[in-house]
Amino acid sequence: MSTYISLLLPLGLAIPAIAIGLIGAKGLDAISRQPEVASKLQLNMILAIAFAEGLGVLTFVLILIMINK
Repeated sequence: MSTYISLLLPLGLAIPAIAIGLIGAKGLDAISRQPEVASKLQLNMILAIAFAEGLGVLTFVLILIMINK
């Protein structure tokens, strides 16, 4: 069980971090190409970042539950 936890924790926290970085990079790239859609794009970026962060938090909580079993 501890082997799974030691593999899942870094992956479960690193993958959302990478996703947030990619969302930010692509969003800024799109805003620099079309500044007139910045307000719509910022809202979508914030939602996407929130979902990615939620996956990281969910992974962390599930791993804490697995540790306590």
